[in-house]
Amino acid sequence: MSIDLIEIIKQVTDTFEVKAEEKKIKIQQKNSVDFPSMVLGDSVRISQYY
Repeated sequence: MSIDLIEIIKQVTDTFEVKAEEKKIKIQQKNSVDFPSMVLGDSVRISQYY
């Protein structure tokens, strides 16, 4: 199954953003131009990793 890896990383980043702001920590998502956006895998398992 193809998944949008960049979107999954964004969702995980958004999840932690509120807690980070409370602690005055800035979270940024930066992707290299050669970073693959679509990959084969399981989005649930990848989200659990982060």
